[in-house]
Amino acid sequence: YGWLFPKASCVVHHGGTGTVAAVLAAAKPSILFPQIIGQELFGRILLREHCATGMFDVRTLDPRDLAEAIHRAVTDDVVRASVSDWQRTIRKDAGVNAAVDLIEAHWDHVRRP
Repeated sequence: YGWLFPKASCVVHHGGTGTVAAVLAAAKPSILFPQIIGQELFGRILLREHCATGMFDVRTLDPRDLAEAIHRAVTDDVVRASVSDWQRTIRKDAGVNAAVDLIEAHWDHVRRP
């Protein structure tokens, strides 16, 4: 995802945790086809935050609705601004590095005689 998503105009995906993180890190609008309730929850959040332009059920999809969602994803200034804002937020977050530092500090403490 780290290589592919930055090259895309938008990303059509299922809404899994890792995919959502990668698409936000790449500042790309989403279009979702969730398969389980957790993915649907992420879809609702992305829609609420103007980071997605559609969420669909593959069983009832009208291709015209998907085409409209893709068009909005690549042309809507509000969506483009929102995904850029989220990308900046993610880049500022040192959560993973902080977690690594805490784990290593704990390990160093545990290993001491």
